[in-house]
Amino acid sequence: MLGAIGPEHDAVPRSLALVDTDRTRTLVLGWPRRTTPPDGFETLADYIPHPTELDSTAVRRTLRALSGLCRPLEALHHHHCTHRELAPHTIVRIDEDHLALRDLGAAGRPARPGIDRSGYQAPEQTHHGRAKIGPWTDVFRLAAVAYHMISGRLPDEPAPLPTSAVCPFAPERAAAAIDAALHPDITQRPTVAELAAALGM
Repeated sequence: MLGAIGPEHDAVPRSLALVDTDRTRTLVLGWPRRTTPPDGFETLADYIPHPTELDSTAVRRTLRALSGLCRPLEALHHHHCTHRELAPHTIVRIDEDHLALRDLGAAGRPARPGIDRSGYQAPEQTHHGRAKIGPWTDVFRLAAVAYHMISGRLPDEPAPLPTSAVCPFAPERAAAAIDAALHPDITQRPTVAELAAALGM
């Protein structure tokens, strides 16, 4: 799957080699190209803000960077796969404006409900979920990450506060899209392309 998607998208690691040693198999990945060598890659988990650190510039920049993850997710969905593990610790921060998926998450495993204590789990991923897991699950999880990164708060309640209430700096269209993407009813969520358009404005 990495071989099919990675070369087309800078936000997806490129598969370089598969190394077998004794009973261990290691996949060697190449990270996205950049003009200056990195000192080291960190994930978004290292950059979750305190609400007092936020302003309109930081919020818009974060939303635009997150919108860049939608294209590789759309490509994954085109191959009838879903990531299902989107969270700050699975998203690599290249710089202030560019993010990348650490890997393809659970795309290589069957989609089953289970226990996920990350706080970004879609309702259909729980044992109580009745809806099928699908691309809308990634939409929910990316919106949950966006909500957290622009407010400093996890949307881990059954009915989280509206995005505009926890982040007054969020553009109206982006806030509305995040709220819709966090809807428990999968039919009420936007597509990943619609979410990208709203976040990247």
